[in-house]
Amino acid sequence: MTRRAVTAEDVMEIEALGQEVVADLLSVLPVAQRQAVAAHVLDETSYEELARRAGVTTSAIRHRVSRGLRALREHLGEDPR
Repeated sequence: MTRRAVTAEDVMEIEALGQEVVADLLSVLPVAQRQAVAAHVLDETSYEELARRAGVTTSAIRHRVSRGLRALREHLGEDPR
């Protein structure tokens, strides 16, 4: 499976939705994914810092963010590439 990196375009698209819409969208994710996506994409916290805070590997955090973004794309009916 090919992972797609979080891009500046992803961040801009999410921020353009508005805070209330983003909160509603994030609520469909499991807690760990929700926290990782919000912290990395919205708060711009590094993968390394998130891993340190959660006590997991950087790879685990990258997977959480990737899976969370994929789930959001699918929820919105977009191509999950």
